[in-house]
Amino acid sequence: MGYNLMIFEPSAAPRERGPFLAWYEQQVDWNDTDDYDDYDSTTPRLRAFFLDMVATHPPINGPLAADELDDSNITLTDYSIGRDIIYLGGSWEIADTALALALQLAEKHGLGVFDTTSGVVWLPAKGKMAPAFETAPAQGERPPALLDRAIAALARWFKRGR
Repeated sequence: MGYNLMIFEPSAAPRERGPFLAWYEQQVDWNDTDDYDDYDSTTPRLRAFFLDMVATHPPINGPLAADELDDSNITLTDYSIGRDIIYLGGSWEIADTALALALQLAEKHGLGVFDTTSGVVWLPAKGKMAPAFETAPAQGERPPALLDRAIAALARWFKRGR
């Protein structure tokens, strides 16, 4: 099992729990005709997020993936790219640092983050990322210590003054 995050355009997503979850289900209703590796098909802000993220969390698929993957690299990440979302997943071993980085980059680019494991939806508010609301955990519960470490990593990043 690993972590799963959905990065999204805040203007495309509902701001209430029930409608948000229905929208989320529509976004991840993958079909066989779309190319989910094409980062040119998403919004400019999501594309910029993706290009920043792959610098330290390389893709396992798509045009930016290495020809030969190093299976021992725990930062390898599976990206699925839609018009208004990027869904990413990776190794549980780096879940806290991946969430912290995703929150930093989402703040930088003005995007929302849905941590599907903890059920928390984060949105930019006054230039900072803030938990907007919680959903029922979609894929189990993130251990509290792991979430605490992710929040602490994010707090350290803010203290550095960017």
